Amino acid sequence: MDRISNIPSSIIETILCLLPIEEAVRTSILSKEWRYRWIKIPKLVFVEEKVQVLTDGAESDKPDLFDEEQAILGP
Repeated sequence: MDRISNIPSSIIETILCLLPIEEAVRTSILSKEWRYRWIKIPKLVFVEEKVQVLTDGAESDKPDLFDEEQAILGP
């Protein structure tokens, strides 16, 4: 058995919560056990620079999505 398999699920979930969603999804290739693990994380981390907003098929200015989210959910 490898070392990663010995890590408790709660610690793995904590680590996945701290990763940007793109990186968390990449962990799905580690093994069959990890394939859908990222789906179960309760907190998603979005990187503002990677968010693209399309309007009428063209990229527009980014709305204050993260400001609104922070106002709703808090810091």
